[in-house]
Amino acid sequence: MRVPSFLRQIIASYFSNRVLEYCTDGDAETYSATAVVSQGSVLGPILWNAMYNKILELRLSRTVSIVRFADDIALTIVDKKLEDIKADSDDAIRLVRRAISELDLQTADQKTEVLLVTSRKLKESITLRAGDCDITSVPCIRYLGVHIDDKLRFDQHLRVVSEKATRVAGALSGLMPNIGGPRCSRCRLYVRVVDLVLLYEAPTWREATAMSAR
Repeated sequence: MRVPSFLRQIIASYFSNRVLEYCTDGDAETYSATAVVSQGSVLGPILWNAMYNKILELRLSRTVSIVRFADDIALTIVDKKLEDIKADSDDAIRLVRRAISELDLQTADQKTEVLLVTSRKLKESITLRAGDCDITSVPCIRYLGVHIDDKLRFDQHLRVVSEKATRVAGALSGLMPNIGGPRCSRCRLYVRVVDLVLLYEAPTWREATAMSAR
């Protein structure tokens, strides 16, 4: 990344001689910070993105795409043959793990999930290798709060959010007065809360559910 030298010097200065000041029993104390970026720092996410950009610049097969949100990484492979998907996946996972290791970070291989999306009626599965773990595909995964199934129908997601909305509505109804009922403003607020639960990430699954309804 072509960052001007004066900006690099400013950031280096930000990292040096960091001291935490705090009070205990009315006395001021100091502690030398061991982490260069304190939690909640405005600069933290920017530096994280700059460091993690290396992952997004990896040269992978044309069938492979990387999706990243914070420290969550998803690899998508589009192909027709399972053996080609497995070969491209194993190679991409190896390159991503190596790049993350070079950043002095570790991958939680045991938390890796695999979803095989197919339109075939025959149930299929695939097993991929992530470090020392063999990961077999599952019918549905939860990614960033959305339940994605192997047919991209999102029916499992709708069931989950419907049940959650029912629980939320029940909890909110317990806050309403028994006599006279709640004010209109309260009702609108409660309805809005339930709507937010039901419509979470709706742009992701709206088209798929509309096609299923037809």
